[in-house]
Amino acid sequence: MDPHRRLRRQIVEGIQYPFSMVSFGKNLYYTDWRREAVVSVDRFSEKETEEFLPQKRSRPYGITSTPTQCPQAYNYCSNNGGCSHLCLPRPGGFTCRCPDASAGQCEERNL
Repeated sequence: MDPHRRLRRQIVEGIQYPFSMVSFGKNLYYTDWRREAVVSVDRFSEKETEEFLPQKRSRPYGITSTPTQCPQAYNYCSNNGGCSHLCLPRPGGFTCRCPDASAGQCEERNL
């Protein structure tokens, strides 16, 4: 499957009631409302490899995959960002905020 070039091929047939799917590695995962399960299919052998059933039977909705490692990022509020009370992260920096009743005992600032 190549969504950019719209190349498609059938991997499995006879799915009862698919709701959502995601491709990750060599597998295709989909949720099936009839089976009330998440099903794993090997994209190359075109065989079902696993079925995951939730403890409480229900219709699983969306499914997604995440990278095994998160990208590196900088935490502007590590060590409380140098703020005396509350550090609020924002894109590219942080904001220091004070409690409502601080009456001059706290400095609010942006970085």
